[in-house]
Amino acid sequence: MYTASIRVDARDLKGILPQDLHPLPGFEDVVTIGFNKFAAPESNIRPYNELTIGTPAMLRTPARKVTGHYVIQMFLGSAAPESAVSPIMAGHHLLGMPKREGEFTVNGDFDEAVAIQVRRHGIDIVNADIVKGGAPAEPTALARMVEEVAFVLKAIPKADGPGWDVLQLAGQPLETSDNYDVHDCRGAHITFADNRITLDTGRALHVKEVLSATFTHMDFMLGWRGIVHDYLTK
Repeated sequence: MYTASIRVDARDLKGILPQDLHPLPGFEDVVTIGFNKFAAPESNIRPYNELTIGTPAMLRTPARKVTGHYVIQMFLGSAAPESAVSPIMAGHHLLGMPKREGEFTVNGDFDEAVAIQVRRHGIDIVNADIVKGGAPAEPTALARMVEEVAFVLKAIPKADGPGWDVLQLAGQPLETSDNYDVHDCRGAHITFADNRITLDTGRALHVKEVLSATFTHMDFMLGWRGIVHDYLTK
């Protein structure tokens, strides 16, 4: 996986957080992005790619305060198109993660130097060139945040009228030290075409600076997310 921390124009993130989530102080203009390649040879799920876009955030209510990383959007694309449904459905039903199908074009060796383009409904979400560094490195604090506490908004519309059946924020750690094993971690260099990331809503995030980028190769097991905030029962 490649994880990068990016400084954007703070105005690009205005209004992007759901109710009761607030920007993490000092990181109001920071976006995190992760390119992941998953493979599970022992299972029936074929290799697939994932793109996550998020921002550091804090859940603050009278009852609790939790610091983490809010997943703004998540895209999946399989190496074999007919298998894309498996990880997407698993994300929706098992983890409560709003995954969207994306068109991934990956040129090069993902473990060395690679060009990645992700599109959805004709919109270029990300077009990036990445080169893995030579020297071993330690994950940055933001990279560890992406791997650990991630908030995702699970919203299910009512089937019989306006409103919601479920509107929850999930945020328990997805990976912990008990279920992942890091084999390699190195610095990386990443550049974005036109210095921008575009959400499939059309909102543009203008890249001003890449703060850090890391390549990590690890084995891990997916875990269950817990509900940290239920908007319908609060």
